[in-house]
Amino acid sequence: MVSEVREEHSSASATKSSSHDWIGAEESSSSKKTTYQNLAKTSALSGANVSVTSSQGNVTLLGSQLTARDKDGASGKIELSAKNGTVNLLTVKEIDFSSLEKKSDSLMWQSNAGSGHNTETTNTVKMTGEVNIEAKHIVAQISSKDKLNELAKQSGMGWIGELQNNPKYADKIEWSKIDEASKNWDYSQEGLSPKGAAIISIAVAAATSGMGAGLVGVTNAVGAAAINAGFSSLVAQASVSLINNGGNLEATFKQLGKEESIKATLAAMATASVGAATAGTGAGAVGTQATVGCATGEMTGVGCERAAVTAAVISTTSEIYRAATGYAADARPGDNRNGSSTGNSTYEPDSKTGQQLPVDRGMNVVGDNDTSHTCSQGTACSKALNTVPFINATAGFHDWLFNGETPVLRHTDWNNIWTMPASALIAIPATMNDPSLSWLVNSSQTYKIEPPPPSEIPSTVKLNSTNDQLNTMKEMSR
Repeated sequence: MVSEVREEHSSASATKSSSHDWIGAEESSSSKKTTYQNLAKTSALSGANVSVTSSQGNVTLLGSQLTARDKDGASGKIELSAKNGTVNLLTVKEIDFSSLEKKSDSLMWQSNAGSGHNTETTNTVKMTGEVNIEAKHIVAQISSKDKLNELAKQSGMGWIGELQNNPKYADKIEWSKIDEASKNWDYSQEGLSPKGAAIISIAVAAATSGMGAGLVGVTNAVGAAAINAGFSSLVAQASVSLINNGGNLEATFKQLGKEESIKATLAAMATASVGAATAGTGAGAVGTQATVGCATGEMTGVGCERAAVTAAVISTTSEIYRAATGYAADARPGDNRNGSSTGNSTYEPDSKTGQQLPVDRGMNVVGDNDTSHTCSQGTACSKALNTVPFINATAGFHDWLFNGETPVLRHTDWNNIWTMPASALIAIPATMNDPSLSWLVNSSQTYKIEPPPPSEIPSTVKLNSTNDQLNTMKEMSR
């Protein structure tokens, strides 16, 4: 085999930076540049006459250049002989690859951009001189872009016309065309980040809670939960898709019609209906919701195990919250109203259980249940914090820990502080078991940005001579 291949690589330059936006959320950006070159330096044989022979095996030329010319410039002979084998006149490719990728992520937004090219160039065997080939079989490679008649007119390519037109080679020649890659890409896409999509979905779910059943007139609790969740799921998906598509309604409706969107809606309805049917039943609710979570996780692509664990967690915390406080956790702000027996924004809990009286449930309980405190219930501080999702639910569980005839904990400054985040760990997942929201945790939202992948860096095959490919090579000058 006559060839020499030189590979050159230049790959990797990556940069990454991070900062914080106006609310302290981390923003990050990164870029990656990859370049790759594979340059073929083919062998060149020259002399008054050139002969390459193999007495037993094959003769293989890889993009080689053979020139038969004497010192006076007269054309000589080129003999290729593999009487018991094949003469392979093969091409060698040169590859030029470059890719630049840029990514940016923040709390609400993400973007991907990239550009590059992948170009392959084929080097065909060139032979200048009177070519004669002796072999049982001949394989000749050329680029798929080339036409034989036109290629034969080029310098060093006269052998192509000889093989094509000489009857001697008619039953021996096999033409093989090699494809050359020539790709360029330049894309730029942006949309909501996973956290941004989740925030939008939660906001939409809260805003549309209960609307679906009202529109179609369903009053049954379980049926209403399913309709409401299905409606909220569709509106949430539409909102996220509309933002990601830059307000393009056609693209948004097309997204909603896809199989994954339909599955997400069906999963939302199943999750909500089971949640409504089993709420308050303790361990039974946990088992049932975990089973349904597995099924809906498989349906939406989240996965059975992950979805089942998530459903079990929110169901367990929901049952704990309900058993403790006497009511279901609600992610929405509480009502800014007076307690039924206090005449002000505080409330009087049940003296034995420490739970709020049924008539007081749903009110804003953020802050100290003592009007003398700086941030007591009903103050500007309380009302501001109350607007943050999950805060009022957390405050409700936190209050219960210190209320009643036999409170869980004695009220001290230290106990008051450390139990706030501890209460949130129960309250936040518990609120997600609300049929209006529970579908969100195992729903596959349309937040992913998936640009068309650029061509991969081509793998390189190193070429080595072997005895069966070339037993003897001689260059003779006469």
